[in-house]
Amino acid sequence: MSSLQDPMFLLSGEPFGLITPAGPALSVNHTSPIRTLTEVPDNGFITNCFQHLHRQEAELMRTTLYAILDAWWWRINEYSLAPVGALDVFVSAAIGPMYTCKFCTGGFDDPDNAISCVRGHINV
Repeated sequence: MSSLQDPMFLLSGEPFGLITPAGPALSVNHTSPIRTLTEVPDNGFITNCFQHLHRQEAELMRTTLYAILDAWWWRINEYSLAPVGALDVFVSAAIGPMYTCKFCTGGFDDPDNAISCVRGHINV
């Protein structure tokens, strides 16, 4: 996926996932957190992943990721239109009353707080 794609592109049913060292996208409800290429959860590379980019490019990527999160979250909360697992690349689905941020494995009992945590990792 190009970092400059319109976020609505993802709402059209195209597959979306973060690439693992082995190559394929993460599966739906993947239990592991998002990791670096050395398999370390959020060792500074992930949270600071935009810092090696030019400011304008990083801002476009952040804006796109925010739009993706907001669009899926709105579709889920307002109309239940999003497919099952739409946000699984960012947040693990509830196990009991818990939602887990896949960037840092932080647990939350409210899905809105989990999304806020994800947004915090993007907002660097």
